[in-house]
Amino acid sequence: QGSDWGLYQRAMAEGARDFAEFVAKELPVRRGARLCLDVAGSHGLVGAAVCRAHPGLESIVLERAQAIPEARRLAEQAGISDVVSFREADLLVDDYGEGADVVILANILHHFTPEVNLEILGRARRSLASGGTIGIFDIEAPDRASPPEAAGDAAALFFRITSNSACFSGADYVDWLTRAGFSGARVVRSAFLPSRLLVVAKAP
Repeated sequence: QGSDWGLYQRAMAEGARDFAEFVAKELPVRRGARLCLDVAGSHGLVGAAVCRAHPGLESIVLERAQAIPEARRLAEQAGISDVVSFREADLLVDDYGEGADVVILANILHHFTPEVNLEILGRARRSLASGGTIGIFDIEAPDRASPPEAAGDAAALFFRITSNSACFSGADYVDWLTRAGFSGARVVRSAFLPSRLLVVAKAP
């Protein structure tokens, strides 16, 4: 089981290399920001990319205890240990802390139901200082009115099979963020990342 978990984390790290720079470019971060929380961020590559784009920012990955040893090894291998550290936390149970400037939720919310996602976003909101920002990166549910897109639809099907829930639309994420107390929620897409989306919002 341990080797399977490590294999999964390594696969997720490889996938993150495709979108980390996009998140870092498009996620608004205020001047002077110091603390980023990468929730269930495993290897820490996404938070690290945001930190590299905003010198002075450091990322704490919140992860389950069993994930941290391999995650730390992957971070060291990637040369990001100078801006990434790890803290044990269960995203479904524990508070995430407070005073964060940035919260990242990358490729995690598709695992859960809308009700659970609202709870997660509520914890994220409480962890952010006023004016802090949140970024959600995930697979977007295919639009039934659009022509099939092989790569994205296949990825959505994969997550549908392997997760407890399903992929969601940009409108879903905007609605949940608004209901969780965030403002200015908006969707950002890239032509180079079909069927993926980044949703950003601000803590008032």
